[in-house]
Amino acid sequence: MDELEIEDRTTTIIEIKKVLTKRNLMINLEKRYQSIQVDIDTFMLKYGILREKGLPSPLVIHDKLVT
Repeated sequence: MDELEIEDRTTTIIEIKKVLTKRNLMINLEKRYQSIQVDIDTFMLKYGILREKGLPSPLVIHDKLVT
């Protein structure tokens, strides 16, 4: 370990585990984001088709739906 100038192996291993855990968390969040984005895109596509067929567009003012 002298070659890497590591003084405390335990601390170094703990830090590496933290980094890997955070990396895995970020990977999982990215996958979840992509999944949600696909769902949103699918919904917006279907919603757009309904609006083209005459579905009125809801208007939201002050967090209330206005007809």
